Amino acid sequence: MDKVIVSGLLLIASMAAAVITISIITPALGSDRDSITKSNRVATNFVGTGIEGLSAVVEDRNGAAISAWFKNVGSADIKPVSAMDVFLLSGNRFSGTYVEFSSTPSATDSWSVLDPAGSAVWARGETIHIQLVLNARPIATGAHIISLTTPNGVSGEIHFERGAVPLPTLTPIPAPPGVSFSRLAATVDERGAGNTDTFTVVLEGAPSSSVVLSVISSDIGEVIVSPADLTFTVSNWSTPQTVTLTGVDESTGDGDQNSNIIVSVVDALSASGYRSVGDSTLVVKTVDNGCCP
Repeated sequence: MDKVIVSGLLLIASMAAAVITISIITPALGSDRDSITKSNRVATNFVGTGIEGLSAVVEDRNGAAISAWFKNVGSADIKPVSAMDVFLLSGNRFSGTYVEFSSTPSATDSWSVLDPAGSAVWARGETIHIQLVLNARPIATGAHIISLTTPNGVSGEIHFERGAVPLPTLTPIPAPPGVSFSRLAATVDERGAGNTDTFTVVLEGAPSSSVVLSVISSDIGEVIVSPADLTFTVSNWSTPQTVTLTGVDESTGDGDQNSNIIVSVVDALSASGYRSVGDSTLVVKTVDNGCCP
């Protein structure tokens, strides 16, 4: 009888131990199974992810803005876009900088998505357009690399070069046609040491062909001019030419007199662009320094 009781107790104890063991092992097996499933999912996602760098363009003369295009060539969507890492490296990879994501313009170096704007998911087969704004450290001339890494560690690169910024070619604006004097007034005596004076005439803009100017005195009884005409060519139009004024000694005293020296374009002998130029006038005062020599 005692043996039967002992055997029964041992059987009960064995069954209890088995139940306890199963209760301990089963959760552990379930946890391992979840871990294995999760690892398989991560591995599958990594294998299915692929990105390709397409092109990069420096958008401004200072090297402070760069547009870059990458394509999702894998079989999986990439998300979240904001969790991707962007690095800007020198062409030899000796130096580089990490560029932070920003959904709004920032005073520091940052990158954002321009297209598709506001999307948190980079769909498979889709090309994404990102912009790097480098307010703190614009790129120098030379070779550079933009490296984009997805949240699960898959990377793609774009190699590009920023060339030297050429100086702008300035096209000079031609000066409009016109006639200029070196002075607007002159004084001559009727006779003596102050009997002559001079002024110069020059064109203001390059003509398409020769320009002939006539030079006349409004009162040849007070002052005469020499030469009576001036010819400017396409090669000497900017070189001033001299006109000499000579006071006329009269037989009667009439006091000091003002006369006009009128310079006019001779239309029939001049380039078409100068035919509309009006007359130019210089005032000459003739000093009456006594009647008769």
